[in-house]
Amino acid sequence: MTPEETTWLEDVDSTQDDEFPRIRCDDLLPSDKLTKWYVTRVESIDSQSGLMDVALALLQHGASHGVPKLDEIGEDLLLLDRLIYEAPQPENPSLQIDWTLRRWRSLDPPEVIRAYLRHSDFESVASDIRRLVLPYLSVLESQAERNKRPDLELSNCLLYQYILSAPLELVVAIFESSKADIQRSYRIIRSDEDVARIALAYLYGLPTISDWPMMSRIFECQPDWGDDRDDDEKAYATLSSLAAVVAPSASRPRASAEELFIFFKPLPASALSRLLDVLDTHLEGGEILAKWSVSTSLQWFILSREDAGQQRAKAVRMSRLLDHRGKELESEEEWRSLLEDMLKLVTHAGGSKSTFGHLSQEEVSKIFFTGLLSSGNLAVAKRIKGRGRAAQYLTESVVEQICLDVSREIYDNATSGNMYRGEMKQAYECLSVAAPTARIQAERAFIEATSKICSFSVFTRPGIPITPLEIRLTKNRLDLIARVLSSTDDAYKHQEVILDLADKLGFKNDAAAEVKILSMLVEVALQHEDFSRAEMTCEKMIIGARKLRALHHTTTETNNDTQTSAPQEALEVAWRSCYQLGKQSEFHDTNRKLRLLGFALELCPAANTLDILTVWRKIEAEDIEARKQRSIARAAARPTGKRKEAEQTNYLLQARAGAVAAGSLLQGLKGLSQGQDAASHMFNRVTANLPFSIGNVAGVGRRNSEERENERAGNERDFGQLFARQFAGSPSPQHKIREEVAAGARNALARGVGWLIGGDEDE
Repeated sequence: MTPEETTWLEDVDSTQDDEFPRIRCDDLLPSDKLTKWYVTRVESIDSQSGLMDVALALLQHGASHGVPKLDEIGEDLLLLDRLIYEAPQPENPSLQIDWTLRRWRSLDPPEVIRAYLRHSDFESVASDIRRLVLPYLSVLESQAERNKRPDLELSNCLLYQYILSAPLELVVAIFESSKADIQRSYRIIRSDEDVARIALAYLYGLPTISDWPMMSRIFECQPDWGDDRDDDEKAYATLSSLAAVVAPSASRPRASAEELFIFFKPLPASALSRLLDVLDTHLEGGEILAKWSVSTSLQWFILSREDAGQQRAKAVRMSRLLDHRGKELESEEEWRSLLEDMLKLVTHAGGSKSTFGHLSQEEVSKIFFTGLLSSGNLAVAKRIKGRGRAAQYLTESVVEQICLDVSREIYDNATSGNMYRGEMKQAYECLSVAAPTARIQAERAFIEATSKICSFSVFTRPGIPITPLEIRLTKNRLDLIARVLSSTDDAYKHQEVILDLADKLGFKNDAAAEVKILSMLVEVALQHEDFSRAEMTCEKMIIGARKLRALHHTTTETNNDTQTSAPQEALEVAWRSCYQLGKQSEFHDTNRKLRLLGFALELCPAANTLDILTVWRKIEAEDIEARKQRSIARAAARPTGKRKEAEQTNYLLQARAGAVAAGSLLQGLKGLSQGQDAASHMFNRVTANLPFSIGNVAGVGRRNSEERENERAGNERDFGQLFARQFAGSPSPQHKIREEVAAGARNALARGVGWLIGGDEDE
């Protein structure tokens, strides 16, 4: 030995190692300290160098020399060694985890299982579980037994917990490695009942579904227990309980697969068999819904199992969305395929309720046809309604109602009232699918009226046009006519257009509504001082009012009907319109004004008669005074020799005016039917001012000459006095003519009074 080697050995002997002190034969350690030394040495090797093989060799050396309690750390090193060197690793080295024994021991068993299978795929997951996870679970069971806490379900519990939370692709591979035709010792899930329970819990616990074929592969791995129906009640009771569990809440949006597994765990094989049949129905329904872009989770099938409303909503959504390509359906073949699938969801399979188990084929056919109409494919709709499976349910009355419903839905959502484009055009054309019944025609007319109203620039608020929905929600549609007339200055000039608009709004053959509309036209014409048009409108209004009054009286007498507000309101506005126009000072046609006041007298209540007569007398007096002044002015402008002849002519004109006034009064009085007392009262007021005697007519209007003289003296402005002054003591050569005119006036008034008190008009 060289001197250098001798020196080195002396230095080594003198070195003190506080962490791993040298052990002398005369200084042996007790077993627990010796075990601790080995454990500490192994942990130091792992943390400082990561040399797992060196650490394992050290433990094997200690175990071979009888060092106790090294089994657990040895098992941990072996399991960690498998994780590092045998488990699948990521392709990107930067994603690899730096594992240490300390980190390993800090993991819970579920975390260890996930670490083993973190990078497993569909092809490798089954073998990874067999060579990595199952040995680890066996070690856990052994450790529990050594600690005198044996748990026979520990391995299954941890394995099932992982499967219930694993990705769908890996779960499919696990189930395919657990089929009933595989030898039990090679299965990952060895119990047939557990295979069914885990499948039910996992599939119903999935939050979202995008791969129905993979889910169907899980179902294909399920065991077959025959057709035992002894535990059907347990199965359906479980489904009912699940409906309450899977219902979303504020604290828990959805139920997890682990929670659902609790419900399936106690069920026997026969009940599980029935639930698998239900699962099969739900999977088939889910695939059909996904085909038409109505994806949903399997939990929805549990929630909607007894809820017809949810089933109906899903059917409606199915009929109105896109196909699997995200495009709208266009061809008849595609629509018929959709109908077949919807009807397939109604069919009951093997005694279990289908997806649309609470809907009939007739209702589903109606929902389908509604969606078809909403899409705007009217040509396809016309062909489908006449042949195929849906034809037996789509009768004429059903098609009519569906067309009306769809048209109104589109109408209510329209932003513009123009029926020649957009949604309103679709709503209008939708009605062409049904036969042109009265209801269809009425709805088409209403859409036309809506378009016409919007064309008049009617606004809800300044700058905001009225919408179709606002038009439909208007309770009194006569208000729409009023808004049209107020929004457009010259709308009142187009009387036929306004009346046609009213017919389309639903007032066709409604006499009361027509009278009210004509009254509106009169009012607007008065505002524009278009008296000629207002007077012509009044003439037409009075014709309708007379017909309405006759019909109203007939209906009241026949049916003793007390609901007469609409006719009464129409008659009220009719006479008031005539009265308002008749008393207009700017309207200078006296004959027409008197005629309008006569119309008002004909229709007004008894309480308003004197007001109208007052206006009548005032207009007559003003007219006579105006004529007199014009006559005097003309006479003054003529030569003296012709003045006398002008005066005689003036007398003749005044006499004729009196006769005309009496005749007009007769026409107005014909409309009154207030009874004998009212007739007598009116007669007394009128005859008090007339310049001629009417004789003794049924005792009405008897006054002595003194009373008449006193009344004449007290009322110089009455038409009667003016009339009398022109005739009293006049030696005019036209006296005979004046007498004939006066006689005619007396006869006219006498006939009117006789008619009032019940006499024959011809007498």
